[in-house]
Amino acid sequence: MTKAVPKIIPLGFMFGLIILVLSAALPYHNFQLLRNGEHWVNHTMEVLHAADALRIAITDAESGQRGFLLTQEQEYLAPYEQARASIAQHLGNLLSLTEDNSAQYQYLKKIEALTNAKFEELQLTIDLQNQARREEALGVVSSDQGNNLMEQIRIVLNDFQEGERSLLNERVRDTNEHYQNALYSFFFITFLNFLLFTGLYFFIVRNFNAQQQAEQKLLIAKQQADLANR
Repeated sequence: MTKAVPKIIPLGFMFGLIILVLSAALPYHNFQLLRNGEHWVNHTMEVLHAADALRIAITDAESGQRGFLLTQEQEYLAPYEQARASIAQHLGNLLSLTEDNSAQYQYLKKIEALTNAKFEELQLTIDLQNQARREEALGVVSSDQGNNLMEQIRIVLNDFQEGERSLLNERVRDTNEHYQNALYSFFFITFLNFLLFTGLYFFIVRNFNAQQQAEQKLLIAKQQADLANR
């Protein structure tokens, strides 16, 4: 006689397969979230490093100009020219990196305008010095126009970097949450699998034992019937 398989067994295995699929899908989803979070954390770190490099380059340019005006030696203009070239590179890089953030992008456009004004002031003093108009060059320096521009650049650049640090904290927090969710989902799915297959194992064993006992009883009953008919 063919024995029917209890419906709960195939249903249990189907449910187990669903959990196994989820076990693969959830880690993949969490991995994608983690990778995306790490990308934005690295992106923000890159922006902050580029902003620091921009700040240093602007300071180096002003130091080169001051050194030239004090010594009247052309060699002091080398740091100025190098800083001027690197500033354009850093600004271009920052503008490209912040295209997705309109608020931060606008800060950089202000910095770009202020930096252009600052270099007009620096270049004016250098040109006057080269034309042997030293007093006029020193007059421009003592007018505090350059100091005022530098102070404005520092303020806007500080606001820009503060915004990036806030984004960094937020993105690090989100990445940590994704990591924790990945761990929790893994342990939860593993626990469900354990419960499911443990339950199926004990059900199958119990069902097998019950069938064995029933067959044993039938065999004994048949043997007793055979003895009674003799």
